[in-house]
Amino acid sequence: MANFYDTEIERFIQLHYSRLSEKDRRQYAAIEAEKLGFGGKMYISKLLSMSRRTLNKGILVFWQFNFSY
Repeated sequence: MANFYDTEIERFIQLHYSRLSEKDRRQYAAIEAEKLGFGGKMYISKLLSMSRRTLNKGILVFWQFNFSY
C-alpha cells in the first residue's frame, strides 16, 4: 500500500475520523479518497478500517450531493 501521508498525519486523520458520526465518517472518508486520486480508495479504506463498499457509498452520496444544486 502506498503511503500518501506520513504517520503523524495518518494518526490525526484516524483521530478526527473516530470523533465523527457514521454519516460524517462516510463523507469524510469519501473526500479524503477522492482528494488522493488513484489508489486513494484502497489507502483510505485500509487506514480507517472501512470497507470499500461503505467508502464507495460515501463517494456516491458525495457526488450526488455536489451535483444536485
